[in-house]
Amino acid sequence: VVADAIETGSEHERALEAFLGDRLQAVLVPDAEQARRGIRWLQASGAGRGAFLPLASARTRHDCGPLREIARQEPKSLGLLSDFYRVGGAHADRIRASLPDAIVVATLEDALDVASRQGPVAVVTLEGETLRGAMVEGGRDVKGLLAPRREVKEVAARQEEMEGRLLALRAAAAETAGIASAAAAEARATVRIVQKGD
Repeated sequence: VVADAIETGSEHERALEAFLGDRLQAVLVPDAEQARRGIRWLQASGAGRGAFLPLASARTRHDCGPLREIARQEPKSLGLLSDFYRVGGAHADRIRASLPDAIVVATLEDALDVASRQGPVAVVTLEGETLRGAMVEGGRDVKGLLAPRREVKEVAARQEEMEGRLLALRAAAAETAGIASAAAAEARATVRIVQKGD
């Protein structure tokens, strides 16, 4: 799915998940025929709805020039949403170009202020409130796809770091045990020499 290719910092997860929504769950498929087959299968099985991104027909350039210009002019703008995430993998350009963009601001009040001056532009707050045209969306925070993925990566990185520390501590303990063993042997040898001298 699209979310597997996207990484962002924890401070931008809510904005990204709120604005991109179901697009994060879109299944990457090679072409429109595979997307058609996926939709038909969902209909026939009654499994629900789904989104597909046919990579063969996805555009490769994202033109957000007008929105970027508005973001530059707006004092409350933190930048464009696309500035705050990375897309990786073999299809990064097509995925990035297929995703909509928005101006990022700190608060809902800032978003409403931008919209009052600029008209119906897409705006998203760091808390995940969105403005799309005349629609204002917000409310209770729900954990989406990105936070658990990031948390799993962070835990894996911490585990790797801890395992590295553990190996280093075991090596240091083995070295200390070797030194202690050598010192004990030397002490025993010294005691024997002293006892022979008596």
